[in-house]
Amino acid sequence: MRTSSLWVILALLGGCGSGAPPQPMPEQTPSLSAELVEELVRDPERLKEVRRLCREDWQAISEELCIASVQATRRRFMGDGGARYTSGPIELSEPGRPTLKE
Repeated sequence: MRTSSLWVILALLGGCGSGAPPQPMPEQTPSLSAELVEELVRDPERLKEVRRLCREDWQAISEELCIASVQATRRRFMGDGGARYTSGPIELSEPGRPTLKE
């Protein structure tokens, strides 16, 4: 009895596969115009307006403009990636105690 129910379960599970081939993933982000991102970084008022419009009705605005506004906001907040908080190398005055060079 147990073996026959096991075979029935295996047969049912074997038929669960989908016959359709897997669909390719759509491209997540369209190619962004670097000039558009730079323009929004330089003009914070326009960036603020574009962000507001994207929040209210993103379907009416182009997807590229909304993505560019997110990239510009990130660049304004995070910067260009360069370290700006350390002015120079750190010198060790005592072993294990770092101090900043002035």
